[in-house]
Amino acid sequence: MTQSIDYLIVGQGLAGSILAYEILKTGATLSIINDTNGECASKVAAGIFNPITGKRFVKTWHCDEIYPTIIPYYSRLEQELSFKFLHQNQIIRPISNIKEQNQLISLADDSENEKYIEFKSNITEIAAVTNMNFGAISTKIGGWVDVPTLLNILKKHLEKTTNYLNQIFNYELIEIKNDEIFYKEIKYKKIIFCEGNGALKNPYFNWLPFNTVKGEILNIDMDSALENYILLSGIFIVPITNEIYKVGATYNWANKSSEITKEGKNELELKLKKLLKNNYQIISQQAGIRPATIDRRPFVGLHPKYENIAIFNGLGTKGVSLAPYFAKEFTNFLIKGSQLNLEININRFSSLYLSSDF
Repeated sequence: MTQSIDYLIVGQGLAGSILAYEILKTGATLSIINDTNGECASKVAAGIFNPITGKRFVKTWHCDEIYPTIIPYYSRLEQELSFKFLHQNQIIRPISNIKEQNQLISLADDSENEKYIEFKSNITEIAAVTNMNFGAISTKIGGWVDVPTLLNILKKHLEKTTNYLNQIFNYELIEIKNDEIFYKEIKYKKIIFCEGNGALKNPYFNWLPFNTVKGEILNIDMDSALENYILLSGIFIVPITNEIYKVGATYNWANKSSEITKEGKNELELKLKKLLKNNYQIISQQAGIRPATIDRRPFVGLHPKYENIAIFNGLGTKGVSLAPYFAKEFTNFLIKGSQLNLEININRFSSLYLSSDF
């Protein structure tokens, strides 16, 4: 008899891991195929969740719906997996001059923002290490998730609870027969691709308008009192321990290799020296390709022609914030047939598929 498993997830980055965890909670059976030696942006992600972002310091997309769920979700996941990876830190944006101070105080006082951020005239630890002396904007909800640790812990959990295969997925081995889908002679209800940047080579979804961007980070050793804070000012500085910090990130749309570059290092160091008084030592440098999209919204849904082939991808730089919320929504869509948010549904780009050669 043909072996039958409910779902096959391809890729175990943050998107694939969280989606797999949510699907398993419904009682469905699952296979995972993941090339652990392949590129994965999640392995170098800073994992910051921040409700107010960008140069104009505005609420992030669907902030009011998504942000109240982030800390409860990862806190519960910590309890279920018996491991620590959630860090609640104030996210501090130091202010460099009076004009900027006036602008940001006004933003913090706005009724849309006041439950997320506040102005602080002085934070002793920040003033001691930065070159900016006009106070700071501080988040009331914020922090970071240790994504590499979370992925490792989830991998161990998924190896015990799913048919977990460490291998490269071969698209040519997909067989579709009378609305049924098979991979290596195993029948699935759906194959779900969570490949990150690998989707560009996926013959079923490479028509989607990805806008992948390379990012580089530094890991530095610095003696300071910033272990309770994340600094944001053109770059982020995230405390990994009381001496080790992650610094990033660059945005390069031209260079799509995963190799580190001297240009990336120089860019980050220039911004570091502008921001900090403290001396530091570079420990290492890393690079990854973020699976960003043309409209900065995730790519979720079913293939326009093959309803048993799906995608959950394109979470970009906000993966830690978006993955739990939309993994739950997509799981409900798959299991219960509930509606999928039109802003994330790949149907919004169906005209690109229809006008292509796919």
